[in-house]
Amino acid sequence: MWYDKVVFQLFHSLFIFGTCCYAIYNTNELQNVAYDLEIAEIPFGFENFKLDGEILEEKIPKNTLMGIFDVNDESSTVIVSEFGQKFICSLPKIPSIKTNSESKPNLTVNLISDVISASFYVQNCIRKNTGWWTYELCYNKYVQQFRLEGSKIVGNVISLGYYKNNSDINLSKSKSEELPYFEQIYDDGTVCEVTDKSRLTRVWYMCDDMLSTSEAYIYDVDEPSSCEYIIKVKTGSLCKLDVFLSQSKPLEPLSILCRPLLEQNAVRQYLEKVTEEKRQKEKAKNESKLLAARADSIQRQRYANKRLGKRTPNGIKEMESTEKELKMIYEDIMRSITKLNVDLMKVKADLHFIYDDLHEMETRYITEADEDRGNIYWYFKDPHWNRKFFPVTLAYSRGRNNYYEMVSSFLKKIDEEYDEKKMSFSKFLRDIDEELVTEAYLGMMMGSLRKAFHEGIFPDIVNDVDDAENPLLASLWTNPEKQLELLQLFEYKVLKLLNRRIKFTADDLMSHVAQQLLSIRTLLINRESDYNFDQKISYVLVEKMFLKFMQSYNRAVLRHDKKSWGHFTKHIPVETFRLFENPNMFIARIE
Repeated sequence: MWYDKVVFQLFHSLFIFGTCCYAIYNTNELQNVAYDLEIAEIPFGFENFKLDGEILEEKIPKNTLMGIFDVNDESSTVIVSEFGQKFICSLPKIPSIKTNSESKPNLTVNLISDVISASFYVQNCIRKNTGWWTYELCYNKYVQQFRLEGSKIVGNVISLGYYKNNSDINLSKSKSEELPYFEQIYDDGTVCEVTDKSRLTRVWYMCDDMLSTSEAYIYDVDEPSSCEYIIKVKTGSLCKLDVFLSQSKPLEPLSILCRPLLEQNAVRQYLEKVTEEKRQKEKAKNESKLLAARADSIQRQRYANKRLGKRTPNGIKEMESTEKELKMIYEDIMRSITKLNVDLMKVKADLHFIYDDLHEMETRYITEADEDRGNIYWYFKDPHWNRKFFPVTLAYSRGRNNYYEMVSSFLKKIDEEYDEKKMSFSKFLRDIDEELVTEAYLGMMMGSLRKAFHEGIFPDIVNDVDDAENPLLASLWTNPEKQLELLQLFEYKVLKLLNRRIKFTADDLMSHVAQQLLSIRTLLINRESDYNFDQKISYVLVEKMFLKFMQSYNRAVLRHDKKSWGHFTKHIPVETFRLFENPNMFIARIE
């Protein structure tokens, strides 16, 4: 309400100022120019004032501190609001408006015709239906009218004229809209029954700045006298010529900027206010920065807790309790940050909605090794990290959780329950080191070691790879046709594995292949045979065979990727796998 009164009073004062001080009454300005009043918050004389820690009195001119201002600019004036507050207001300069007479000498008939033709480049003919009749204009060709039923022409087509010429550039204006137009004449149309003369049409091309350059439409069809027509066409391209823009179109509002003029006491008060506001902003920024660092720490701990937590019943309860507590702390911190920013920026915000970016933590680490190093780094460097939560490695966490699953599964068979204190993973590892746990015990408890370490997901290079009597083991090295068959079968198995979307690394799978090749070599060497495997299956030969299986793997990945990209256009998310690389070997990569 106070602001509205000030604005009204200022406008009233400015109106008096304008009528008293300027003797010339410009009707064009009154019709075409709009003004917008802006009251600046920064007082006059302080526009370039910045706080940078220096003594204020040394930075500000003495006259400004004393509230003495010299206004010499003729376009500025000092006015007083009804509340007694002085303002200095600057009147903007009115931009010059080009008239048609100024632009006409630069135009030619051919130039205007070429500009208009751009609106008919995509669609040379345009139509307008007025109910009974449909009118059609084909640029620089003809004008005609006919009746339509659906999309079919019914009855005779009446010609309203064929293109004759372009009129001279008179830049006439349509009386109804005061728009300049360019005229074309179309004559020699169908003979009129009333006048017994050929029909004639004048086509007026006008600007419509809402259209693109390639657009045009018939705006109106008029018949001022029998069989003489005026067709008004709005185009977008004609607006490129300033002379065809509406002269009555108002310019953008011009801003009248008013700044408060301060007395000596008000200057002191203003400086104290500015200094205090800056101090509060710096304080809020520092608090926000500290809170953001703590929020980031909470997110790191939540993610580590989720990734490294124990999967035992007690471990899951503890993990869920920690997650709940940390999430509440995170939300409280983010509300505090939001409130600080709201107070700082003077904006409104919903403090009930808190965006949780925990899922974005997944993209911070490229490899598990990076994640392990990051967790250890933050454990020692992050002052907000809970020191009771020491981040083990991801491999250790997986082993611990797999151990619990296997032990608890084994104990269920004998109606026993898992005791975390007596059967902890760390104790289990110590017992293995001290040979208190034998291989037989591991086999009884865990079954196949391949199954225990989840190697069962990887395809074998040969069926029954552990059977020394399997003839395929020897054929892999001695029979080229059988070797090719086994490589193709391995490629199919890898492709099938990829399609099942099972997560694994290429390093692990190819390591599995290398282990099996070496295992087969050992079995064949120890087997009694006329074929001297010891001398003929060298490690160089094993390495060459490894490269062949690697190429089969790469082909499977390439086939899977092509299939995946085919599904990509259907918005089906498909996991891709990088090609396996071993820097110590020469690899024929498939690009």
